[in-house]
Amino acid sequence: YDAIYQFRSLWKRGLVHDVHGRYLNKNSLNELNLGYIHKDDEYDDRDIEDLTSGTTNPGVTIPEFEEQNRWYLSLQHDGQWTDKITSSINYNVVSDIDYVDDIGGEFGTSLKDFLNPTDTSLTTTRSAVLDKYGELKYRDGAFSAALSLRAFQSLDPLGAEQYEQLPSLNAKWKKDLGPLESELDFDYTFFDKDNSDITGPLAIIGERAYTDLEVSWPYRKIWGFIKPSAGVIHRKYQVDDEPNSSRSNPEITTGRFSLDGGLYFDRFFRWGETDMQQTLEPRVYYLYVENDFQDDLPEFDAAFSTQSYSSLFRNNRFSGFDRIGDAERISLGVTSRFLVDSTGAEAFSLSIGQIYYLKDRDVIFNPTTGNDPNADESPLFLQGRYRFGENLSLNGTFEWEPDVNRSNRGTFSLKYSDALRRILNVNYTYTAPEIQQPSLIAKSEESDINLIWPVTQHWSAIGRWNFGWDDNRTIEAFAGLEYNDCCWKTRLVWRRFLKDPRNVTQIIDDPANPGSVITITDLKTPSDVGIFFEFQLKGLASLGGRLDSLLEKAIPGYRPREDIIGL
Repeated sequence: YDAIYQFRSLWKRGLVHDVHGRYLNKNSLNELNLGYIHKDDEYDDRDIEDLTSGTTNPGVTIPEFEEQNRWYLSLQHDGQWTDKITSSINYNVVSDIDYVDDIGGEFGTSLKDFLNPTDTSLTTTRSAVLDKYGELKYRDGAFSAALSLRAFQSLDPLGAEQYEQLPSLNAKWKKDLGPLESELDFDYTFFDKDNSDITGPLAIIGERAYTDLEVSWPYRKIWGFIKPSAGVIHRKYQVDDEPNSSRSNPEITTGRFSLDGGLYFDRFFRWGETDMQQTLEPRVYYLYVENDFQDDLPEFDAAFSTQSYSSLFRNNRFSGFDRIGDAERISLGVTSRFLVDSTGAEAFSLSIGQIYYLKDRDVIFNPTTGNDPNADESPLFLQGRYRFGENLSLNGTFEWEPDVNRSNRGTFSLKYSDALRRILNVNYTYTAPEIQQPSLIAKSEESDINLIWPVTQHWSAIGRWNFGWDDNRTIEAFAGLEYNDCCWKTRLVWRRFLKDPRNVTQIIDDPANPGSVITITDLKTPSDVGIFFEFQLKGLASLGGRLDSLLEKAIPGYRPREDIIGL
């Protein structure tokens, strides 16, 4: 076991005390991280501003500024008690939702520094919650079972409260019965949350149990495969606080059948001086799922899955188990790959596919444009990848709505990385405004350019520009220099970024009634600027904000680069 105490001074805020403790024995690894700052001089969580001219009496009480004690606690545990029984804990909590952005700390196995606000940029997206999770798991061959508890602390000032799972019991069993493959999945979960200010379906709390059984008969050969499958899922609820229009304790059994098949063709040819192999892989997927009324079921973990080429071959268009989508459809897809014959490396691949519906969909959940339940076919999905030699690759996806001649979604990614430790990433994503999911911070059009580029043997330039084209505003930008060799490294980085949006009540002069005031609510997305310096003696200690965490999230390929420096 060991323990480390360190303190650091944050300008205007005060002294931050950090404690890190670890305990290791033959059965478990345990880590405790604590942080505390006494009476932060800078933190102001008031959501009201006085913007009057000063000549009027606002008549509204504005709370006095109070210095606050701020802290965080993080506990991690991984245990191996027998060859079949394991345990894990990941418990994180902070005194206020701004602690991670303002001060940072060790949460779980990764550093969530004040350099890394919660955002929706292309390469650093993370969930705006802290996890509180514990699990005891048993695994014995084809059987596994787990008992877990899970809760969350939201860091999004505008985010809805999420359901806690207190507890959840899950068991899985897989068994081959001759040529048949079978899988049985059982789950019981109690969902709870504070619903005192919520009405309707989102206020429902209670228990859900489901049993999902699937039996398939796969037939695989070198020229292709065929896989018929049949399944049935049974769901039972015991709920409270349901609306009067909902069933009190619904119980539903839903059957499904699918037939998945594909062929494999290939040919060999010569491209310049290189022997190549091209494949052609058509695939057909038929799915039938019974239609059961589910509009009044709870929404514990229901969501509509984002459509893509891979979604053509799923048996449920929703995630979670509160909605099982009815279906009678045929999915057609084809993939072609170009492989280097001597190595098997993929030089180019392209996939295209579409769903053809044999009947309208009746099970609807939060319908949006682009998911028409009465359409005869789905959008057309494409995805491709091309490698320009060993160092440069191009990836892209595209979703086309032929009925309305609309580009629904698209992504583009150009990645360069070479043996000289040069990294350049150019990313672009687009979502049509008509189908953009409601969000206060998600952009429908966004680009992200980031790089780390050596200018001498040990000096490198660092940069990033993440831009939202909806409102022509930079989401994040940074620029800096790094010196890095086998034994030590130092960096100096300037950074500007947007913080989470939040609603602020503003008191202003009433233009129609001099001497009076009015209050308005304004959605603010403030920005922040910082200059950061870091010095590291590799393997010993660091001085600064540990910019590794920022660069690893912002620049894909950064971590492998770091691992080879000095070798």
